[in-house]
Amino acid sequence: MTNNPAEDQYAVSEFIWPSNSPLNWDLGNDPLAQNLEFRDSTAAFLQPQENNAITSDEGVLQPATHAALKSPDMDYVHERSSLDERPNHSTTLIGHSNESDPFLVNYFPHNDQDEIDFFRVTYRKVTGDKSQPLHFLHSQTGTAAESQRVLDECLPKVDERERLETIVDKDTGTSLVRLYFRFVFQALPILSRSRILPDVDNFVAEAPTGLLAGIYMLALPFTPWDETLCMNNAYTKPSVDALWQISYICLQRELHFPRLSTVQIFLLLLNQASFDSVSVENPSAWSMAASLLGMAQSLGLNADPKDWNLPPWEIRLRRRLWWSVYIEHTWRSVTHGSPMKSAGYSSPSARYHNVQQ
Repeated sequence: MTNNPAEDQYAVSEFIWPSNSPLNWDLGNDPLAQNLEFRDSTAAFLQPQENNAITSDEGVLQPATHAALKSPDMDYVHERSSLDERPNHSTTLIGHSNESDPFLVNYFPHNDQDEIDFFRVTYRKVTGDKSQPLHFLHSQTGTAAESQRVLDECLPKVDERERLETIVDKDTGTSLVRLYFRFVFQALPILSRSRILPDVDNFVAEAPTGLLAGIYMLALPFTPWDETLCMNNAYTKPSVDALWQISYICLQRELHFPRLSTVQIFLLLLNQASFDSVSVENPSAWSMAASLLGMAQSLGLNADPKDWNLPPWEIRLRRRLWWSVYIEHTWRSVTHGSPMKSAGYSSPSARYHNVQQ
């Protein structure tokens, strides 16, 4: 190393990516890399964010129109800007001590979507803060094909979607989703109203099977308040046990490649009343709550997404999911007398208007 940072920077880039490399990733010729500053310590990078203020533009719910939902341009924007809506991918946060060094990845050439594409994986930068780089890793489901095969051999060879639609038809499902928002949402605001309520039928047709089964399960006790379901289910109702089983099996299938819907399924299952009348709560609830916290952290829910390049609905949903996970974990810690796991969050405190969207 020399006393000239620019020369040191060029030497490092030449060592990692030689000029004759077909990748053409020479940091010495990258204008973004010219602003690279060598710091005496990285300790400041690891400190939690201080600015946790909530912007006022989150407080108003803008109702979506059907025209906007059907716009091809909107579909493309959501596909590229959302962390959670890329088909056949799972997204995980790259921590500061991850093997994929986020401080180094920050100076890779990114495309106009702030992404770096590799074989079966994509690095996504969500903030322009160079002092605290934040990247997510999009992984294709094919990267864990063998793990998925072994897991599938452990689970029932049943089409859970077909089984769910046999228990609850789509019209009944639509009514149950509306009942969830009417009676359950205020206590468990883990869904996006602005994404679901404009077209509930479409949500029922396309939502993950485990998520739908969990929603139906918690909404079933409120069927007397629906003018149609109160008659249809007067004598027989869909089996809560069967819905729980479907949701739980789907959760097991998603564990290797979690999404936001996987966290939602976890929370729905944890909030179902115990099947054993003589037991206040099954001991497995604490194990599930601890696993839920770890999954939420791997998805980066504990980091404040206020300044991230994400759709507004996803920013709101990620915050609410983290609050729900943190409350669930804290409450289970109290009721089971178990020590809390370290949360390590920078997300701000919950506000009432954030729950209404």
